Amino acid sequence: MPQDTTLSVPCKNWLLVTPADVTALSFQILSGSVLIKCTVGENKPTNLLGAKRYGADSGELGVALSVFSPGVVGANRVYMYGEVVSKVVVSNA
Repeated sequence: MPQDTTLSVPCKNWLLVTPADVTALSFQILSGSVLIKCTVGENKPTNLLGAKRYGADSGELGVALSVFSPGVVGANRVYMYGEVVSKVVVSNA
């Protein structure tokens, strides 16, 4: 399901930011900082190992999920973990 929305990522908790299977993601961190990991299906990450960190005013445009989690074959869902409560604009098709 395509989306273009602003989300609040909670502090110290993983949030599923893609409501359906995706292969690429665009996002902008408006405030705070997040860690990003990708999974196959709605399997919430169990740790922070290998997560990519992004701070305020950073982001990516149309990046393949394999960039975030190169060791996860068939990754199709994106999770963000707030180091603090963070605002993020997320867009995917």
